Amino acid sequence: MLETFNLKGQCDTLIGNDKIRGISGGELKRLTILLSIILPKSYLFLDEPYSGLDSYSSSEIQILINKIVEGGTAVVVVTHDLKDISGEIWCMSSGRIVYKGTSKNVSDYFSKKDVKGVTNFEEFMEEATKGIEIDYDGEWNVRSDGVTTVSSDVGIFNRLKPRSGFLRQTRILLGRSFKEAWRSRGSTIIKSITQVSIALIYGTLYHINNNQASIYDRFGLLSLVSIGTLNLSLAGTLRAFPKERVRVKKEQKERLFSVIPYFISKAISSLPITASLSCLFGSIVYPLTGLNPSGFKSFLGLLTMHSITSESLGLLISSLSGSEDKALAFFGPLTVLQVIFDGRNLSYENTPKVLRWLQGISLVRLNWQSLVINEFKGLKFNKDGRRGKVVIESGEEAVKVFGIEGGVGERVGKQIKFVGICWGMAIATMLGGGGFIKIKGEF
Repeated sequence: MLETFNLKGQCDTLIGNDKIRGISGGELKRLTILLSIILPKSYLFLDEPYSGLDSYSSSEIQILINKIVEGGTAVVVVTHDLKDISGEIWCMSSGRIVYKGTSKNVSDYFSKKDVKGVTNFEEFMEEATKGIEIDYDGEWNVRSDGVTTVSSDVGIFNRLKPRSGFLRQTRILLGRSFKEAWRSRGSTIIKSITQVSIALIYGTLYHINNNQASIYDRFGLLSLVSIGTLNLSLAGTLRAFPKERVRVKKEQKERLFSVIPYFISKAISSLPITASLSCLFGSIVYPLTGLNPSGFKSFLGLLTMHSITSESLGLLISSLSGSEDKALAFFGPLTVLQVIFDGRNLSYENTPKVLRWLQGISLVRLNWQSLVINEFKGLKFNKDGRRGKVVIESGEEAVKVFGIEGGVGERVGKQIKFVGICWGMAIATMLGGGGFIKIKGEF
């Protein structure tokens, strides 16, 4: 298709806009037509395809239209700059049809209608724009059998099937998503600078050792780390689907792909960036603050898992939101609820019974507790800086004092289940035409 439309050489060129230089006007027109017939069509309506183009680009568009007709598609062109089209021409003047036929019959027809000065089609077009007064005699009624259509089962446009296989859809969509992520690398750079800055601030404020006061510092720091990772992941995915609503709607009408490959591509493409940012933050904050050296690798792994889990929640909210504004409106309440029910700010016993289930699905709570278990494993504390009469001597004892039971594996298992549930609900929402868009077809 790209070769037929003479666009093969522009595959790696941005389309462009008012701020970014991209392809030329003629190339943009050809690309627009290509997108309209990426799959076989019986009809193609083109409104002013020659406007704003030089003579060479106009000729290329005309050659392209002729190829489309030869391929079995009926083409209707509305234009003020009619080219040498091999087909039937209808001309309107003052809101009425004044001619129907070929360009060769113009002179004979208008001589019969006593319209002087019209000897060729160019003169006819010039006079038509001024308004030709002709008594309408019903000669140009649309014929009763309707417009003859041409089968689209032949020609160059049948090389693409209405549907690709699941793996091919996923591969192409994933490649597109990665390209889009690369094009928005400016935003990624800003996020990286932010993560480094926050890590340096934490490194300046926290100087953790093995006294009693450091126990509470570790709990507080790990809580901040978990909350920050949640915010980063949510902010990166809440707008994932609404911002592509218009484009995906057009592509779905073309039946280019189904829901699951599209969702997988969006879910996977954002993971490397978010996980990398979390690891960048962790690699700086961990040694600067003096956290347990033996738990560094597990610390990075738990942060990455927390990023994946938080992104799955963001994708679910994104699928339920019909617009970017609605998606962003969820950000504040979600973050507040996650922090309130993290197990530190409100005890389980004092939580209203009808709301206790929220602690069980608090992503901050799951990750924070995992980080705590990993951090305090094997630590020993001295008696310096103690608060009151209670002295905590080991890391295991500190974990029990804060009421944290079970292990890291148990919590990671819950996070994996949470990801599966969120992904499943998001896909079901999109298939059912929830807040995002009505998407028809099989999955």
